[in-house]
Amino acid sequence: SYWTWTEEEVRKSLSREEFAAASQYFDIRINPGDIAEMPDRNVFRVAVPPSGIARDLKKNESEVDELIGSAKRKLFKARGKRKSPFIDKTILADRNGLVISSLVEASLTLKERKYLTASVAAEEFISGKMIDEKGKVAHAFSGGSVVYNGLLDDQVYVGIALLDLFDVMRSDDYLSAAEKIAQVLLEQFEDKEAAGFFDRPVASKGEGLLANRRKPIDDTPTPSGNSGAAIFFDRLFMATENKDYFAVADRTLKAFAGSVDTISFYVANYARALRNHLGLRRNVK
Repeated sequence: SYWTWTEEEVRKSLSREEFAAASQYFDIRINPGDIAEMPDRNVFRVAVPPSGIARDLKKNESEVDELIGSAKRKLFKARGKRKSPFIDKTILADRNGLVISSLVEASLTLKERKYLTASVAAEEFISGKMIDEKGKVAHAFSGGSVVYNGLLDDQVYVGIALLDLFDVMRSDDYLSAAEKIAQVLLEQFEDKEAAGFFDRPVASKGEGLLANRRKPIDDTPTPSGNSGAAIFFDRLFMATENKDYFAVADRTLKAFAGSVDTISFYVANYARALRNHLGLRRNVK
């Protein structure tokens, strides 16, 4: 196992003093029973603070900190010789959009420039590798190229991320890119008859796609694409004062007004979108 250790493996990797400190710190035992199928393997956890170990070993706390630090370095080096598990390095556009927005908010809340720097770098990658000349966002990037056509959430949450960066950086490039995504949403994803947005483009085909399109309004582990779209278009209205964007948000929210009460607490983002939208009504004449 890559992540777990037997007591013997730890002992062989460390000096006697390092083992004495690390065995308490990580609660290393011969048969810990942490994993039913492998009762002799330890799952590391911080069980005893350095202060408690120092008292037991009759050492200074700084000495114990040094021993634990040395033990960690040796164990990390030893683990590096093991065959590591597969790591999926696929980059997903919608998830990156959500992360970029979170980093922007963190930078403002915590007044930490490093979070803004990270958000800008992530956006540069997405814009450079995953958005085509028409503004459409791809779903994933893997093995040096784009894979899978972009879905609703990819357009919406990358679009919102661009607006978050625009609000902070005041670069028109972010706003222009967001408006191109808005056109993609209107042309390829919107239900022209009943309003709302489908989860994939009208003409999309291929692997990984369900046979029938749907218009998601319920939140899953991530906020729904349609409530996010309403927020996105209201944000565009605020940035540009173009009332057409407000109208898109308005008809999107109305499309689900008669059904959201049956979905219970899975429509929290819809409630957020509706609250924001109603607050903007006074600015539309």
